[in-house]
Amino acid sequence: MRRHYLFLAFTLALTLVGSRPAVADQPAGADAVISRHAPVTAAETWRQRRLNQINRRFNQLPAELAEHPEWRARREWLAQWVPGEMDGAEIFETTDRQADESSTEEPNLNHLAAAAEARLSQSAGEQSAGVSSSDALRQLQQAARQQKHLWQIDDEESRKKHLAETIELSKSLDQTLQDVLDSLPTETETETDDGFRQSVRWALAHTRYRRARALAYRELPEVLEETPIRNRQRYERKLRDAHRDLRETFDEPQSEFVLLEIRMLRRAGDRGQALQKLERFRERIEPKWYLKKRRDLLEELGWDVPYREAARLYQESGLADDEPNAAD
Repeated sequence: MRRHYLFLAFTLALTLVGSRPAVADQPAGADAVISRHAPVTAAETWRQRRLNQINRRFNQLPAELAEHPEWRARREWLAQWVPGEMDGAEIFETTDRQADESSTEEPNLNHLAAAAEARLSQSAGEQSAGVSSSDALRQLQQAARQQKHLWQIDDEESRKKHLAETIELSKSLDQTLQDVLDSLPTETETETDDGFRQSVRWALAHTRYRRARALAYRELPEVLEETPIRNRQRYERKLRDAHRDLRETFDEPQSEFVLLEIRMLRRAGDRGQALQKLERFRERIEPKWYLKKRRDLLEELGWDVPYREAARLYQESGLADDEPNAAD
């Protein structure tokens, strides 16, 4: 009963502090819009009122709720936000893009299979490049064919047209790659062997990401219009399982898939945590999607004043002309 009470209390508190701001918390008239000509003092007044409101409400809750990550994320973002100084597109012109340096691209399994076949032939059947038998090589070659087809249907231009096929094909490729990993020796003898295993694992992670993304895209308005979700419970289970499989590929979450993590937090109502994660990994996110998702999250939180500043910066960036509904 106590756990049930705590859940209800926390849900009510988030509803109060995360819904559209109360009238008393909104600057009146022209001061409600953050622009080059609007006084920053009005926005700072709004920020302080909102923080005080959050603190008053959560001071009345049990300590375990006050330490909830969603509560902390919302409070920390508001505390760190400086009205009128929100970063715009120019920050990406002066910041080193980590994505170019340290992100792991999706391995090409055809290249892996060709290299493994060559080394297996040279070693006359001895274990080489992680592949120790012709059966394992055939599995890898099958995975390469599946990946090639998956890339063809899950490209940026046409992926929304092939969601069902992408979901099924990525699931099949997932199993093939697991079979490849299971066929590898448990202990690697060389750096080449270890690198091969890691490449296969990264291919598996990207495959799982593609499946989870395709499932998430099923909720886009233009997709729902063409193919409604008939069984919502079944869909939710599939999306949850796909997200879990991706997270379990490595011991730690990988920043390459941060946009999907943000989407999952967002649809769970944890918009403060989604906003926090967006800020943490912004150097790995394309400027367009960072600016757009920041704007959208602030709007969904009901924080009108920072939302208007974020919306203006997104519009001024020149990246909002043709605005699709998703990037993850």
